[in-house]
Amino acid sequence: PINSAARCKEYDESIGGAGPHQTGRAVDIRISGEQAFELIRLATAYGMRGIGVKQHGEHSSRFIHLDDLDHGTRPWVWTYP
Repeated sequence: PINSAARCKEYDESIGGAGPHQTGRAVDIRISGEQAFELIRLATAYGMRGIGVKQHGEHSSRFIHLDDLDHGTRPWVWTYP
């Protein structure tokens, strides 16, 4: 399931977002375990430039963030607290 895709600026900023969701260039997918690993493998193969990983806590709160931004100084792969 998709947790989040395009967001309005106000909501995105209220939860600490930084932009790619505001332009429709990011998606958060609820996934965990082996399926999450496979999604990351496919995402890199298909050119996703930003991969955020949250794989701790309740399974219902685990997700992978994917975006295709190709500029900026942000990390290419990161984890969420």
